[in-house]
Amino acid sequence: MLRGYGFTVKTGENMLEHAERAKREIIESHPLQDSEGVVSGHITRYLDAKEIIDKFLILHKDYPEITHIILQSFQI
Repeated sequence: MLRGYGFTVKTGENMLEHAERAKREIIESHPLQDSEGVVSGHITRYLDAKEIIDKFLILHKDYPEITHIILQSFQI
């Protein structure tokens, strides 16, 4: 459409491809790992409730000076 109005158009790299490549480069050069050695930054599956609580407990164990866990029971 822009060319139809006389504009010169230069196309570059697809932005989604660029973002995916940049993400891969960051993960490969600086893998972030939690205390269990799990690479952070992308989701490979969802955690169930017990796994979420376990992750919070690990964070608290690793950083007790800045975390506080309050467990409450609830009914559905």
